[in-house]
Amino acid sequence: MVSLIKFIEKEERMIPNAYLTKADEALRVTVFDSPKFKQQQLIQKLSAVMEERFKKFLLYGALEQKSLVFYFSHNAIASEFMGKLVDFKQKIIPLYKEHKMKEHLYFTDIKAKVIQKHLERKEEPTKEPDRAKGDFEIVANDNAIKEAFERIRQKIRSSSV
Repeated sequence: MVSLIKFIEKEERMIPNAYLTKADEALRVTVFDSPKFKQQQLIQKLSAVMEERFKKFLLYGALEQKSLVFYFSHNAIASEFMGKLVDFKQKIIPLYKEHKMKEHLYFTDIKAKVIQKHLERKEEPTKEPDRAKGDFEIVANDNAIKEAFERIRQKIRSSSV
């Protein structure tokens, strides 16, 4: 939403009013005077008061019923924001009064919610470990040891199949 607002404002500065048709002018007035647009602008002004570490993870803010909800991309930041909610409220009270936000943005509660992006994890195929095949030379001189190694060789060969 922020980029759309910046784009519209940028386009507005680039086009002189003399070139705007009545339809363009009506559309511009309609977009900028809509209640949702004003709400988004005011929510952006309120979110500008946040600490920088909260702004990094802030996705957007919205008015849901009578609650102002800020959506974050990380659980820890959302819970930390809720922990520092009293400080945030103290910062926005003068801003709320200064811009007369009660007319367009009325809320009784502030909440923080988390939207996590589910990244698909690539599952690597499990590589089977290299197994012994029983191909080794028995160099022992004692027959008992040779027989023991021969039994080991047979077990390895039978289990590797």
